[in-house]
Amino acid sequence: MRLREAGPGDADAIAAVAADAWWAACSAALSADAVRTALSDLYDEAFLGEVAAEAADQPDFRFLVAVETEAGGEGPEDGETVVGFASAAREWADEVELFTLYVDPDRWGEGVGSELLAALEAWAADRGAERMVCSALADNAVAVGFLESRGFERTREVEAAVGGETTAEYEFEKSLDG
Repeated sequence: MRLREAGPGDADAIAAVAADAWWAACSAALSADAVRTALSDLYDEAFLGEVAAEAADQPDFRFLVAVETEAGGEGPEDGETVVGFASAAREWADEVELFTLYVDPDRWGEGVGSELLAALEAWAADRGAERMVCSALADNAVAVGFLESRGFERTREVEAAVGGETTAEYEFEKSLDG
């Protein structure tokens, strides 16, 4: 497995990973209709393609994919498979927000998410950020457990509108000072 910048050609694979992860982890927090609506709103392939294309020109935004390439392959046309993705942006001089971090549920527990997070934390620290913030649905035990096991602390609970429903969401923060 290796990490690389996401490109417009990855949009379909990113959307597929997001859908699989949402169905596996968020269905306890949201109805099936809300999951479908959220996926449609947040992970439209055309939108993802545009975001990936623009990310390369934005020094304060990073959009990574974790990929595996079959033996002899060198790119998407040669058997490359997206197994996870993550994105983050520098929002303030001292803060980076982790927007997304999703891994194919068949790959949970293999370190894919940890590698994506570590790459974004290093990128943030290199830019002088002192902390990383993010949020996760309170009933998404997979995300909450992952974030807490990697040093994120819950800072507060808020109500969030997701897929047309209101649900509890935790906000998290992690110091990047060593």
